[in-house]
Amino acid sequence: MPISPHQGSTGGGTAVTLTGSNLSGATQVQFRSRTAATTANTATSISVVTPAGAGALSATVTTAGGTSRPVTFYYLPPPVVLGVTLSSGAIAGGTTLTLTGRNLTTATAVKLGSTVVTPTIVSDTQITCVTPAQAAGSITPGVTTRGGTFTGGSYTFVSPPTATGFSPITGIPAGGILVNITGTSLSTTTSVTFGTTAAAFAVLSATNVAAVAPTTPWAPYPSHSPPPAGAPPPRAPSSTSSDVERADGRYSRAWVCRLSRRTVIVRSHQSWLPCSKARPRRHVK
Repeated sequence: MPISPHQGSTGGGTAVTLTGSNLSGATQVQFRSRTAATTANTATSISVVTPAGAGALSATVTTAGGTSRPVTFYYLPPPVVLGVTLSSGAIAGGTTLTLTGRNLTTATAVKLGSTVVTPTIVSDTQITCVTPAQAAGSITPGVTTRGGTFTGGSYTFVSPPTATGFSPITGIPAGGILVNITGTSLSTTTSVTFGTTAAAFAVLSATNVAAVAPTTPWAPYPSHSPPPAGAPPPRAPSSTSSDVERADGRYSRAWVCRLSRRTVIVRSHQSWLPCSKARPRRHVK
Protein backbone atom coordinates (compact mmCIF):
# COMPACT_ATOMS: atom_id res chain seq x y z
CA MET A 1 0.00 0.00 0.00
CA PRO A 2 1.82 3.15 -1.21
CA ILE A 3 1.95 6.36 0.80
CA SER A 4 2.57 9.74 -0.84
CA PRO A 5 4.53 11.70 0.03
CA HIS A 6 6.62 9.33 2.10
CA GLN A 7 8.54 12.10 3.92
CA GLY A 8 7.48 14.95 6.16
CA SER A 9 8.28 17.28 9.03
CA THR A 10 9.05 16.03 12.50
CA GLY A 11 6.50 18.54 13.71
CA GLY A 12 3.75 16.71 11.82
CA GLY A 13 1.13 18.46 9.72
CA THR A 14 2.09 16.82 6.40
CA ALA A 15 -0.88 15.88 4.20
CA VAL A 16 -0.41 12.32 2.89
CA THR A 17 -2.53 9.82 0.99
CA LEU A 18 -2.45 6.06 1.35
CA THR A 19 -3.86 4.06 -1.58
CA GLY A 20 -5.02 0.43 -1.81
CA SER A 21 -8.28 -1.51 -1.70
CA ASN A 22 -11.08 -2.12 0.78
CA LEU A 23 -10.24 1.13 2.59
CA SER A 24 -13.74 2.54 2.95
CA GLY A 25 -15.03 2.91 6.47
CA ALA A 26 -11.49 3.16 7.91
CA THR A 27 -11.63 3.75 11.63
CA GLN A 28 -8.08 4.96 12.15
CA VAL A 29 -4.67 5.50 10.61
CA GLN A 30 -1.70 5.18 12.90
CA PHE A 31 1.94 6.12 12.60
CA ARG A 32 3.28 3.53 14.98
CA SER A 33 1.18 4.35 18.05
CA ARG A 34 0.21 7.88 17.01
CA THR A 35 -3.15 8.48 15.38
CA ALA A 36 -3.40 10.69 12.30
CA ALA A 37 -6.35 12.98 11.54
CA THR A 38 -8.37 11.67 8.57
CA THR A 39 -9.46 14.24 5.96
CA ALA A 40 -10.92 12.00 3.20
CA ASN A 41 -11.75 8.31 2.71
CA THR A 42 -12.82 6.17 -0.25
CA ALA A 43 -12.65 2.48 -1.05
CA THR A 44 -9.23 2.93 -2.68
CA SER A 45 -7.62 5.76 -0.70
CA ILE A 46 -7.49 7.56 2.60
CA SER A 47 -5.99 11.01 3.21
CA VAL A 48 -4.64 12.04 6.58
CA VAL A 49 -2.48 14.69 8.29
CA THR A 50 0.57 13.21 9.96
CA PRO A 51 1.14 13.54 13.70
CA ALA A 52 4.50 14.67 15.09
CA GLY A 53 7.22 12.06 15.03
CA ALA A 54 10.86 11.28 14.39
CA GLY A 55 12.81 8.82 12.29
CA ALA A 56 11.12 6.12 10.22
CA LEU A 57 7.63 5.11 11.45
CA SER A 58 5.25 2.43 10.17
CA ALA A 59 1.84 3.64 9.04
CA THR A 60 -1.20 1.34 9.11
CA VAL A 61 -4.90 1.63 8.20
CA THR A 62 -7.56 -0.07 10.30
CA THR A 63 -11.05 -0.92 8.99
CA ALA A 64 -13.80 -3.24 10.14
CA GLY A 65 -12.06 -5.98 8.16
CA GLY A 66 -8.75 -5.62 10.01
CA THR A 67 -5.43 -3.72 9.85
CA SER A 68 -3.33 -3.26 6.71
CA ARG A 69 0.30 -4.11 6.26
CA PRO A 70 2.56 -1.26 7.42
CA VAL A 71 4.21 1.24 5.07
CA THR A 72 7.16 3.37 6.11
CA PHE A 73 6.95 7.12 6.53
CA TYR A 74 10.15 9.09 7.15
CA TYR A 75 10.21 12.09 9.45
CA LEU A 76 12.81 14.65 8.38
CA PRO A 77 14.43 17.30 10.58
CA PRO A 78 13.74 20.92 9.61
CA PRO A 79 16.23 22.82 7.44
CA VAL A 80 18.84 25.13 8.92
CA VAL A 81 20.50 27.88 6.87
CA LEU A 82 23.84 29.02 8.26
CA GLY A 83 25.01 31.38 5.55
CA VAL A 84 24.29 33.16 2.28
CA THR A 85 27.19 33.90 -0.06
CA LEU A 86 26.08 37.47 -0.81
CA SER A 87 24.43 40.01 1.46
CA SER A 88 23.07 42.22 -1.33
CA GLY A 89 22.33 42.38 -5.05
CA ALA A 90 20.62 44.40 -7.77
CA ILE A 91 16.90 45.12 -7.69
CA ALA A 92 16.76 43.80 -11.27
CA GLY A 93 17.49 40.32 -9.92
CA GLY A 94 19.59 37.72 -11.71
CA THR A 95 22.07 37.28 -8.85
CA THR A 96 22.98 33.67 -8.02
CA LEU A 97 22.89 33.00 -4.28
CA THR A 98 24.40 30.00 -2.54
CA LEU A 99 22.79 29.04 0.76
CA THR A 100 24.66 26.72 3.08
CA GLY A 101 23.39 24.83 6.10
CA ARG A 102 22.02 21.36 6.75
CA ASN A 103 18.98 19.21 5.95
CA LEU A 104 18.60 20.92 2.54
CA THR A 105 18.31 17.84 0.30
CA THR A 106 14.53 18.07 -0.01
CA ALA A 107 14.33 21.85 -0.49
CA THR A 108 11.38 22.77 -2.67
CA ALA A 109 11.25 26.56 -2.44
CA VAL A 110 13.18 29.67 -1.43
CA LYS A 111 11.18 32.76 -0.59
CA LEU A 112 12.86 36.11 -1.30
CA GLY A 113 10.63 38.99 -0.35
CA SER A 114 7.25 38.49 -2.00
CA THR A 115 8.56 36.01 -4.59
CA VAL A 116 9.11 32.26 -4.29
CA VAL A 117 11.82 30.71 -6.49
CA THR A 118 12.78 27.09 -7.08
CA PRO A 119 16.26 26.17 -5.77
CA THR A 120 18.88 23.91 -7.28
CA ILE A 121 19.97 21.25 -4.80
CA VAL A 122 23.73 20.79 -4.69
CA SER A 123 23.96 18.66 -1.56
CA ASP A 124 22.42 18.22 1.87
CA THR A 125 24.41 21.26 3.00
CA GLN A 126 24.10 23.54 -0.04
CA ILE A 127 21.51 24.89 -2.45
CA THR A 128 21.56 27.72 -5.00
CA CYS A 129 18.91 30.02 -6.41
CA VAL A 130 18.64 33.06 -8.67
CA THR A 131 17.16 36.23 -7.21
CA PRO A 132 14.01 37.67 -8.80
CA ALA A 133 13.38 41.35 -9.50
CA GLN A 134 12.37 43.03 -6.28
CA ALA A 135 11.87 46.49 -4.79
CA ALA A 136 14.83 48.02 -2.96
CA GLY A 137 15.14 47.04 0.68
CA SER A 138 16.13 44.24 3.04
CA ILE A 139 14.28 40.91 3.19
CA THR A 140 14.52 37.75 5.28
CA PRO A 141 15.02 34.63 3.12
CA GLY A 142 12.94 31.52 3.80
CA VAL A 143 13.78 27.95 2.78
CA THR A 144 11.12 25.24 2.63
CA THR A 145 11.91 21.52 2.60
CA ARG A 146 9.84 18.43 3.32
CA GLY A 147 11.13 18.72 6.85
CA GLY A 148 9.73 22.21 7.38
CA THR A 149 10.62 25.85 6.80
CA PHE A 150 13.56 27.92 7.97
CA THR A 151 13.39 31.72 8.00
CA GLY A 152 16.39 33.80 8.94
CA GLY A 153 19.31 35.90 7.83
CA SER A 154 19.14 38.98 5.68
CA TYR A 155 19.52 39.95 2.01
CA THR A 156 19.25 43.46 0.59
CA PHE A 157 18.03 44.44 -2.86
CA VAL A 158 20.00 47.54 -3.88
CA SER A 159 19.16 50.26 -6.41
CA PRO A 160 21.77 51.05 -9.12
CA PRO A 161 24.34 53.64 -8.04
CA THR A 162 24.30 57.17 -9.40
CA ALA A 163 27.19 59.64 -9.36
CA THR A 164 26.09 63.27 -9.19
CA GLY A 165 29.37 65.05 -8.50
CA PHE A 166 33.17 64.81 -8.58
CA SER A 167 35.63 67.04 -6.78
CA PRO A 168 38.06 68.01 -8.19
CA ILE A 169 36.92 67.54 -11.79
CA THR A 170 40.43 67.73 -13.30
CA GLY A 171 43.81 66.27 -12.49
CA ILE A 172 47.23 65.34 -13.85
CA PRO A 173 48.19 62.33 -15.99
CA ALA A 174 50.44 61.06 -13.21
CA GLY A 175 47.36 60.38 -11.09
CA GLY A 176 47.40 60.29 -7.31
CA ILE A 177 44.68 62.92 -6.93
CA LEU A 178 42.09 62.16 -4.25
CA VAL A 179 38.66 62.50 -5.86
CA ASN A 180 35.49 62.85 -3.81
CA ILE A 181 32.50 61.22 -5.52
CA THR A 182 28.97 62.04 -4.39
CA GLY A 183 25.76 60.34 -5.43
CA THR A 184 23.20 57.79 -4.26
CA SER A 185 23.25 54.05 -3.44
CA LEU A 186 27.04 54.06 -3.03
CA SER A 187 27.30 52.03 0.18
CA THR A 188 27.74 48.73 -1.70
CA THR A 189 30.30 50.05 -4.20
CA THR A 190 32.58 47.23 -5.40
CA SER A 191 34.75 49.07 -7.93
CA VAL A 192 35.60 52.54 -9.24
CA THR A 193 37.12 53.03 -12.69
CA PHE A 194 38.52 56.05 -14.52
CA GLY A 195 37.93 55.17 -18.15
CA THR A 196 38.95 51.53 -18.16
CA THR A 197 41.46 51.81 -15.32
CA ALA A 198 40.49 50.58 -11.86
CA ALA A 199 41.16 52.92 -8.96
CA ALA A 200 41.68 52.45 -5.24
CA PHE A 201 38.66 53.66 -3.30
CA ALA A 202 36.97 53.77 0.08
CA VAL A 203 33.24 53.86 0.81
CA LEU A 204 32.51 56.71 3.20
CA SER A 205 28.71 56.55 3.22
CA ALA A 206 25.71 55.77 1.05
CA THR A 207 26.25 59.11 -0.68
CA ASN A 208 30.03 59.47 -0.67
CA VAL A 209 33.01 57.52 -2.04
CA ALA A 210 36.65 58.65 -2.09
CA ALA A 211 38.88 57.38 -4.92
CA VAL A 212 42.49 57.92 -5.96
CA ALA A 213 42.80 58.84 -9.64
CA PRO A 214 45.08 56.35 -11.43
CA THR A 215 47.88 57.15 -13.86
CA THR A 216 46.48 58.05 -17.29
CA PRO A 217 48.56 57.97 -20.52
CA TRP A 218 49.21 61.47 -21.92
CA ALA A 219 47.21 62.01 -25.12
CA PRO A 220 48.44 64.82 -27.41
CA TYR A 221 45.19 65.16 -29.37
CA PRO A 222 42.00 64.01 -27.62
CA SER A 223 39.43 62.81 -30.12
CA HIS A 224 36.87 65.27 -28.75
CA SER A 225 39.14 68.29 -29.03
CA PRO A 226 41.24 68.45 -32.26
CA PRO A 227 43.88 71.19 -32.56
CA PRO A 228 42.86 74.33 -34.44
CA ALA A 229 43.89 74.74 -38.07
CA GLY A 230 47.49 75.86 -38.38
CA ALA A 231 48.45 74.90 -34.85
CA PRO A 232 51.75 72.99 -34.52
CA PRO A 233 51.70 69.65 -32.66
CA PRO A 234 51.67 70.08 -28.89
CA ARG A 235 55.00 69.53 -27.25
CA ALA A 236 55.72 66.60 -24.98
CA PRO A 237 55.72 67.29 -21.22
CA SER A 238 59.52 67.81 -21.32
CA SER A 239 59.22 70.67 -23.79
CA THR A 240 58.95 74.37 -23.04
CA SER A 241 55.89 75.52 -21.14
CA SER A 242 54.66 78.92 -19.98
CA ASP A 243 52.83 80.54 -17.15
CA VAL A 244 49.88 82.07 -19.00
CA GLU A 245 47.76 84.94 -17.77
CA ARG A 246 44.09 84.17 -18.34
CA ALA A 247 41.26 86.57 -19.02
CA ASP A 248 40.43 86.63 -15.31
CA GLY A 249 43.94 87.90 -14.46
CA ARG A 250 45.17 84.64 -12.92
CA TYR A 251 48.07 82.51 -14.19
CA SER A 252 48.19 78.83 -15.03
CA ARG A 253 50.83 76.52 -16.50
CA ALA A 254 49.98 75.54 -20.12
CA TRP A 255 51.48 74.65 -23.49
CA VAL A 256 51.52 77.68 -25.73
CA CYS A 257 51.84 78.19 -29.47
CA ARG A 258 51.57 81.56 -31.22
CA LEU A 259 49.72 81.76 -34.55
CA SER A 260 49.96 85.52 -34.93
CA ARG A 261 50.74 88.57 -32.91
CA ARG A 262 47.19 88.73 -31.62
CA THR A 263 46.29 85.07 -31.23
CA VAL A 264 47.71 82.64 -28.69
CA ILE A 265 46.56 79.01 -28.58
CA VAL A 266 46.78 77.59 -25.10
CA ARG A 267 46.67 73.85 -24.43
CA SER A 268 45.69 73.09 -20.86
CA HIS A 269 44.34 69.81 -19.43
CA GLN A 270 44.75 68.16 -22.86
CA SER A 271 42.51 70.50 -24.86
CA TRP A 272 43.23 73.49 -27.11
CA LEU A 273 41.75 76.81 -26.01
CA PRO A 274 42.01 80.03 -28.08
CA CYS A 275 42.81 82.79 -25.61
CA SER A 276 42.88 86.17 -27.37
CA LYS A 277 43.70 87.92 -24.08
CA ALA A 278 46.21 85.37 -22.85
CA ARG A 279 49.84 86.41 -22.94
CA PRO A 280 52.96 84.48 -21.98
CA ARG A 281 54.53 85.75 -18.81
CA ARG A 282 57.73 83.75 -18.87
CA HIS A 283 59.17 80.63 -20.41
CA VAL A 284 60.76 77.84 -18.43
CA LYS A 285 62.67 74.76 -19.46
